[in-house]
Amino acid sequence: MDSAMLMNISDQQIDDALNDESGERVGKLNKAIKKLDAEERALISLFYNEEKTIGEIALILGLTESNAKVKLHRIRKKLYILITEAE
Repeated sequence: MDSAMLMNISDQQIDDALNDESGERVGKLNKAIKKLDAEERALISLFYNEEKTIGEIALILGLTESNAKVKLHRIRKKLYILITEAE
């Protein structure tokens, strides 16, 4: 994934895409999540499914809070790209 491409995506674009609960978009999101590596899937699951805080996620995954935030942000951008490429 091109890091320049990731930098040009706004947080609002990501939020809009990931919060769209239409059936088609949910299916694309599930497919995109399956393409993530194990740590990325764990981080997304802990944050969204289990509603853990960044601090809790950092402890569980052995990361600093700052690193957990950065990884979550990058994963969300990656998911956005995977979803939009599937359209």
